[in-house]
Amino acid sequence: MGGTKFIQGLWVWSLVTLDQVPPAEIQGQFVAESHSEDLSTNWSSDIAPGSEDEILQWAGGAKHTHRFRARLWKDHIFDDLTTKIAQIKSLVEKDYFLGRPPVAMFTIGHDIVETVVVESVGGINYDKPDYTGAILGVSFELTLRKYKEFTLAATNPYSSIPESRLYWAKTGDTFESIALKEYGSPNFGPYLRFRSDGLYETEFGTRVHVIPKRKVIRQPLVRYSIPFSQGERTRGRQQEILDRHSGPYVAHGLNGDL
Repeated sequence: MGGTKFIQGLWVWSLVTLDQVPPAEIQGQFVAESHSEDLSTNWSSDIAPGSEDEILQWAGGAKHTHRFRARLWKDHIFDDLTTKIAQIKSLVEKDYFLGRPPVAMFTIGHDIVETVVVESVGGINYDKPDYTGAILGVSFELTLRKYKEFTLAATNPYSSIPESRLYWAKTGDTFESIALKEYGSPNFGPYLRFRSDGLYETEFGTRVHVIPKRKVIRQPLVRYSIPFSQGERTRGRQQEILDRHSGPYVAHGLNGDL
C-alpha cells in the first residue's frame, strides 16, 4: 500500500482507500496548501423558562477535520488528468459494493496519519485548455473528517446519562405518575426510581432526574423490586406504598407477606 511521498524536498499528501479491493491511491503532486485542522464538539441548547440563561448541555460526539487546498497537474502528454479528477470525486460518491463512500488513510509526512472520510471536494478550478483542448491542471479544496468505526456497546441502564432538567416532586406524586406525565406511560417509573438515588417513593420536594424522552426510550426496562423483612415497621411501609397508589401497583414488586 502506498503512502505520502517526498517530492523535490517536500512531503506531499496522500489518500489510500482502506475498504476497496483493490485499494485506490490518490497521490498528491504538490504540498497541501493552507492546511488547517479543526476540532469541535456537539452542544445542544434550550430555553430555561423564567431565566435569562439558556440550558447548555453536552450532547456527545466530536468533529475532527482536516482542510487544505490541493493541485493536480498533467505530467506528460499521455497523462490522463480526467482520471485523476474522477478519482477525487469518487471519494464522496457511493461505492457500489460498500453501499457508501470509502474510508481512506490520509498522510502527510510521518506526523499526520489519520483514518478519514472525504466530507467534501469543493472549489474545483480548472486551468485553461492547451492548444489540443486538454486541461493541464486543476485545483480544489478537500475537507476530510476523522473516521472511527461505530459499534453498539451493551447498554447499561445504571450508567450516567446527561440530565436535561430536574423535576421537584409535589404532594401526591409517585415515580409512576411522573413517568405518565413526562413519557406518556407509568411503565417508566422504575427507570426514574433507579436514577433518583435509590429512593423507593417520592416525597414533597424530592428531586427527580427527568431524562429526555428520546434517550429514555433507548434504555432497557429492568424489573425493580423493594425487599422487605418481617416486622411492624416494614409492614407499615408496605401499607403506606399501597395506600399512595390506591391499591397494588404492577411497577412495584413487593417481597414479603402483605
